[in-house]
Amino acid sequence: MQTMLSQSTPPSSIDQDAVRLVASVNSGEQGSFDELFTALHAELRSHAERHMSGLRQHTLQPTALVSEAYVRLQRARRGWSDPHHFLMAASRAMRHILVDHYRGKTRLKKDAKVLPLDVETVVENYEYRATSLVALDVALEELEHRDPTMAKAVDLHFFGGIRMGDIPDILNIHHRKLDRDWRATRAWLNLRVKQVMAG
Repeated sequence: MQTMLSQSTPPSSIDQDAVRLVASVNSGEQGSFDELFTALHAELRSHAERHMSGLRQHTLQPTALVSEAYVRLQRARRGWSDPHHFLMAASRAMRHILVDHYRGKTRLKKDAKVLPLDVETVVENYEYRATSLVALDVALEELEHRDPTMAKAVDLHFFGGIRMGDIPDILNIHHRKLDRDWRATRAWLNLRVKQVMAG
């Protein structure tokens, strides 16, 4: 089964100019945010297309999703450590935008027969099961409080398209620790998503 991971982008592909622009944004240099957004537009568009791949019955387009992410990120203006941190924040913003979009159309349903088998199934199939996306978003919000590092790893891997082998360097953690914590995190997410969907 082909997954999002085949579309992943290695960290080395990020232009060094983006690194400089992140520092400029953090220092408050006028116009630097727009420059950063422009420099990473191709990556942002790719993230939007990955989020929306196969979406059914939607009114948003990738371009609109990128534009809405721009507005949310501009409001936040948080200190991003590097371009990958910025892209991760953008990917999270896109996920929240889609969740808000679907929350306006659907509500969680209590139906055990449609519960996803695991997190990867939710991620790959949320395009036609909005309730799964909403449930996953709830679980990920809780994970950010339980384990911020693994919440970032999930965002990078599933929504940012980053390979698992590249995540330890981005998050500055040991590969073995990531492997161990990843198994525990997936098990917890699987359980929590099912609990949220079951109400």
